[in-house]
Amino acid sequence: MLLWQDEAISSGSYVPWGWLSISVPNLIVIIVMIVLFVLAITLPFPKERRNPRKHS
Repeated sequence: MLLWQDEAISSGSYVPWGWLSISVPNLIVIIVMIVLFVLAITLPFPKERRNPRKHS
């Protein structure tokens, strides 16, 4: 039982980039946040539809 717990604690996947080492789940979260940020900047806001027949 102790051997299984030790494997669960130390089984992390990391991506090394020079001096920076980041875990895979954290990297996925960061990428998703960047994609959502870019989409929020690039997608247009919904515009109010105006009926040309009505002049208010």
